Amino acid sequence: MADLQNKLYQRHNTDGVFVRSVIAGLLNLLNNEISYSQVWDNDTNEEVVVPWYYNFAHANNERFLQDNYTFFGRDCFNQKRLDTDFNTYPKGILTYKGSQIDAASFTNMFCEGKYMKNENGVLNSYTGLFYSIPLSMTFECTVLTADTDFLSMLKIEQALREVFYKNKSFYVLYHGMRIGCTTGFPEQYSYEPTMDLTYDNAKRENKMTFTLAVEAYQPAFDETTVMPADASMTGIGFDIYMRPQDNITLEVLQPKDFDTFAADAAVEIKWNCHSDTSELYSLCIDWLDENGKVNNIVNGLYCYQNEYIWNIPSGLSTFEQPEITLGAPGYSFVEKPIIKVIPINGMITDKSFVMISPGKIKAKQSFNNKIEVPFNLEYTNDKDEIIIDDNYKFLVNNNGSINLSNPVKLIGDPVKYQKSYSPKDISLRLTLSNREKKVETIKNIRII
Repeated sequence: MADLQNKLYQRHNTDGVFVRSVIAGLLNLLNNEISYSQVWDNDTNEEVVVPWYYNFAHANNERFLQDNYTFFGRDCFNQKRLDTDFNTYPKGILTYKGSQIDAASFTNMFCEGKYMKNENGVLNSYTGLFYSIPLSMTFECTVLTADTDFLSMLKIEQALREVFYKNKSFYVLYHGMRIGCTTGFPEQYSYEPTMDLTYDNAKRENKMTFTLAVEAYQPAFDETTVMPADASMTGIGFDIYMRPQDNITLEVLQPKDFDTFAADAAVEIKWNCHSDTSELYSLCIDWLDENGKVNNIVNGLYCYQNEYIWNIPSGLSTFEQPEITLGAPGYSFVEKPIIKVIPINGMITDKSFVMISPGKIKAKQSFNNKIEVPFNLEYTNDKDEIIIDDNYKFLVNNNGSINLSNPVKLIGDPVKYQKSYSPKDISLRLTLSNREKKVETIKNIRII
């Protein structure tokens, strides 16, 4: 397995050549598509696949091709080498004639592409903007058969028309990308989809030549935009580098150290920012867990915005919010309020209720003045016993909404919350980006 991996990740001088990849893809297509039926007798019908080779000599040097394929050895044929003057028919020879950029086919120059890169034996995926360069590539094809086998040449010509008169697609790999290519008889520029037959008595063979055109798109990545494929954007920031004499301050107004909040509640983060200039600064807000792991909240805030609402993740605490029910007849919820209950030192006090939405209460009589409506907290303790805590009253406005600034009044003394829970202590960190970063941290914020 190690030897296989070493061969797989070996680098060669032939890697990363776009035209070579297209040639290999076209040869693979020709070697799998061009075939004809050979009838030997009533019981024998052979499917002959025409083998295709690239013209290494670039001058139709038959002697070079014979030597090249004769002396490949066991690595290619797994047989003994033969040293003699021989030819095999039929066969096809492919020659690359050149390419040109098809300016009329240019599309959006800022497409996003994904590719893979081998980094120290590990394949990593990247994305980035790239230019897709449209190329029209020309290939000259030569088919050879023995001079006594003219019928096979006619069959090959027929197969070529069937395959390439309508365009054929194939794919190649280049720089970790899968590139689509289309080939067929050229019908543009100065080419015509014709086939020429010649007969060489000296070499005793039939020869047919024709031209194939390949449409391909070479990618050219803009390296300034390349990033890991699994990267995600959490915000939009801006980089401002201040002059050394600029004086900038950052002060966090709220929350404060040792404040307590409910999980899944909204926290208003406020700050003051001042500098000697009116330039913009980028503010980043993070929260750090008990182990110091950084979790991003938002990046790229305008520092003079002065406030941000953070919705605390619900999974930061195991505390289960109790059910709130009205405890007096004649009252009902028209719109149920959104309330977070936070035990303070294990006790439920009038400060334990965080009103997010005031809701609305309906009564049999009209609300002429502010009234007090009793309500209960219901929850199950660690012994699966139902606890009903009826120690509270809502302070309700004339319109039936619960007072947001002073929502709850205790009937008696604070009551202990009778179920265990695991609060989480976190820190909030505000970072102001300039030449010398300003960092302010609010510590020991308890999430219940």
